Amino acid sequence: MVAICYGMDKIPKKLRPEALAAIMPFIKVGETIEALAESIIFAINLLKWDLQSDSSDIATDLENTMLCFWDPLVKTLKRRFDWRFDEKLYRDVAPRVNETSLRIYSSFLLGIGWNENLGPKYYSDPERMRAPIRMWLLAMADSSPGHCLIEVQECFWACFTAKSVEASVFVEMLVEESGGNERKVAKLSVSELKGNTREKKQETFNLQIRFNLILLLNTDKMHAAALDAGAISAITKAVLRLRRLGEECCTASSIVLFLNVAETILERGQTVRGITEAVEAGMLKVLGESTAFASCDCLQKKDIQQMSLLLKSFFVKHLVLDSVLDVIVSAMAEMSAETLAQLKKSPFAEGWGALRAATLERAVFKIMLENETREQGKFGTCDFCWRSTPSLNLKKCAGCKTTV
Repeated sequence: MVAICYGMDKIPKKLRPEALAAIMPFIKVGETIEALAESIIFAINLLKWDLQSDSSDIATDLENTMLCFWDPLVKTLKRRFDWRFDEKLYRDVAPRVNETSLRIYSSFLLGIGWNENLGPKYYSDPERMRAPIRMWLLAMADSSPGHCLIEVQECFWACFTAKSVEASVFVEMLVEESGGNERKVAKLSVSELKGNTREKKQETFNLQIRFNLILLLNTDKMHAAALDAGAISAITKAVLRLRRLGEECCTASSIVLFLNVAETILERGQTVRGITEAVEAGMLKVLGESTAFASCDCLQKKDIQQMSLLLKSFFVKHLVLDSVLDVIVSAMAEMSAETLAQLKKSPFAEGWGALRAATLERAVFKIMLENETREQGKFGTCDFCWRSTPSLNLKKCAGCKTTV
């Protein structure tokens, strides 16, 4: 059996289902722990190699073989691994775990999770989500075994994106496993979003991870914590990168998702610095290019309506802030001629036009106000926003536009 496991790369593809069928009974019989581990590694490597290939018949045979031994396989995994990732482990100051077990278990969960048939079946029991969640929290800790980090992160996101897993339930369990600490989860997510440890050859997967992080931060439970963790700037840069490399996961729907997160965070009182940094990081470029080049074929009707509404109202409430207005006007001036031409043909042209008109209106008003102020040389204090404002001759505050 060990010879078969370690010689898997020499086995012709057409014979791999038979080889897997020869290995799997050891799980049912209950051989030694080492034999069980080797069986699992072999099965998972077959899944990762062949289920992603063009050999659909071979992939189906491999799936069927796994399903024949499904119950004993799941029981073996529970007996072999689950006890090593119990609740007590994650309450310790310096958690430790067998690195071999971590690697084998995460490899299995990765192979199962990415498979469109086996993943939903495995995670049909929501309690099975706890293992990848706990391993991810452990792997993101300072005491994590570094060489297992990538495998653990991958199996975590494979669980999150499985068809049978609801994002809201997943996040609830994630927060619960972190001791009810949303801020911790948000901080870890934003940290991974800003820059992770994956190799360049995994660029496509890296982008998918970033898209999943935006999904996670967009859940209702994470909005407030995402604000404190500085998610808006990180999300802006991540979406720009997704768009720049043109991956399938970056459809117009991802832009609607981005707008939702950004608007929610801004509404919760993000600082002027945070808004300014987001615009400087490329938020307006995301808005402009997405509006110009988004295809309605990949959007549902509700998404189209939502995107139009967001464009009409997105920055209007924040344009009164001088620093924000300055960077927005600057960003609009730097847009390419191609983008501006495409904007006129876009189904979202009306919404973009409203945003642009509001920006120009506030910019012109600001210039006029500054000119009047220079001429008068007098200042007072607004009772509403406490900003420095011209004397009563101008009647309106430069900051909040309230009549004074």
